[in-house]
Amino acid sequence: MLEQPASIDIVSLVKRHGATLAVDHVSLAVKRGEFFSLLGPSGAGKTSVLRMIAGFEIPDEGTIRIDGRSMEAVPPNRRPVNLVFQSYALFPHLTVAENVGFGPKMQGVSRLEIASRIRAALDMVKLSSKEERLPFQLSGGEQQRVALARALVNRPAVLLLDEPLSALDQQLRQEMQVELKSIQERAACTFVCVTHHQEEALTMSDRVAVMHQGRVLQIGRPQDLYETPASAFVARFIGVSNELRGVVHRIQGERAVIRSPGLTGEIQINLSNIHVREGSAVTVMLRPERLRLSGETSGRNGEQSLDGSIEKVLYSGSDRRYLVRLGEGVVWNVRVPNDESGRVGLVQGDAVHVRWQTSDAVVLEE
Repeated sequence: MLEQPASIDIVSLVKRHGATLAVDHVSLAVKRGEFFSLLGPSGAGKTSVLRMIAGFEIPDEGTIRIDGRSMEAVPPNRRPVNLVFQSYALFPHLTVAENVGFGPKMQGVSRLEIASRIRAALDMVKLSSKEERLPFQLSGGEQQRVALARALVNRPAVLLLDEPLSALDQQLRQEMQVELKSIQERAACTFVCVTHHQEEALTMSDRVAVMHQGRVLQIGRPQDLYETPASAFVARFIGVSNELRGVVHRIQGERAVIRSPGLTGEIQINLSNIHVREGSAVTVMLRPERLRLSGETSGRNGEQSLDGSIEKVLYSGSDRRYLVRLGEGVVWNVRVPNDESGRVGLVQGDAVHVRWQTSDAVVLEE
């Protein structure tokens, strides 16, 4: 059995690397037993946060508590955590079973107990039949699972993962996203994962913290980050987003009318989640799959629309992407599933109406 999963509380964490402020007053709480990801581009500070949780780096300011216990002055080998490295760091001359049992052996655990732990850990990652193989005889996904088993065999309350799937090809990476979440659920352990891969974070995580330039910009469930981003950076980083910058021309009850330079038409936005005045600068953001293309002049109830022309059609397997020019410097990405593309029947150069439901737009005040 593993230790009971732990909760993690981080308050106003600061880390400087020379003159660089790598982590800028980060505060977050990881719930007991959840899969939590730190997502952001290179240099966002996410790996520094992970290494401070592990005890490999010392915070310049702030506190880290695991299950209410301060980690100040607690060395890495005394913390209830294990770190799975990006490179897996398997011993090439040891078998799968020997790699997995290395930690307990160094801790002086009895042979019978080590054997029991190895069986349980390999069962958990579904590698029981390959315990006598050497790492070079395994696929990339299998090596990754051995690294997980080697970490889990030490019974950590928290498992830390640094870009765990980065060494895998795209298809295997997608398979392992599902498998890693399943392993976390079977292990009933708190997982904290660092990644720069958006799909990876959305697929595996219960919650995600989006980081940029050392700060946490937003924390939430994957669907919340995607559907209601708190900033333009989050919207751009989590998937693809179309943008339209404009100015509030007038306010009509619960809606505002937006005009944008270079566009002849007007659009309306809901004011339920944003407070603006006439003259306010705003950015309207829409996901490609929320848009539809039509050659008809009339739309459905509650729809907004802008006129444009098809600039390019891109085939990407499950769907087609239409690049639609709406005006000077404004090109939107519209995604249409291939089972619908034939019905759309649009080609490069066609004049179109881009339509969407008013409620699908995310509006951010500049």
